[in-house]
Amino acid sequence: MALGLEHAAAWIKAQWSAGFDDYLRQWDENEAEILESFELELIEYPTELLVTWNLSVNQLDESTRRLLDIFSWLAPEPVPEFFLESAPEDIRSTLNQSMAGLAKYSLLSRVEDQDQQRGFQIHRLVQATSRWHQRNQKDFALLSLNLALNWMEQAFVGNPQDVESWATLS
Repeated sequence: MALGLEHAAAWIKAQWSAGFDDYLRQWDENEAEILESFELELIEYPTELLVTWNLSVNQLDESTRRLLDIFSWLAPEPVPEFFLESAPEDIRSTLNQSMAGLAKYSLLSRVEDQDQQRGFQIHRLVQATSRWHQRNQKDFALLSLNLALNWMEQAFVGNPQDVESWATLS
């Protein structure tokens, strides 16, 4: 539930004059409608996270939401920052703003590995919820998955047999 608390705190912080009472009011007003849109018997994690995720995602603009949908298909491990340099052309113009929007609502976090290589990471439950949300839009989900795969193909180039390219491919 720490992830849910993190999302709630980020939502409250992002609103200029909102407090915990405002968040709870939003929760109460939206919980039933949000939970109706999911097949709860198939969810393997606390349904409360669906509500916190949805309240946060509803604050995102269209390009930021699209980026979240694409990132939901990546591995939950940290993604190196150089990955962003290979962003598709139509995403580049809003990439910084979208990354900031995802971070603002704790849907993405910046990370640094032991070698001080920067990157980002999306919690596996955020990814799972985003993919779950796409399930009713099969064409959209397939499009998001294909965009993620094409982006990865552009970012991770090299010969796996060549030791020089291992740092990029790992």
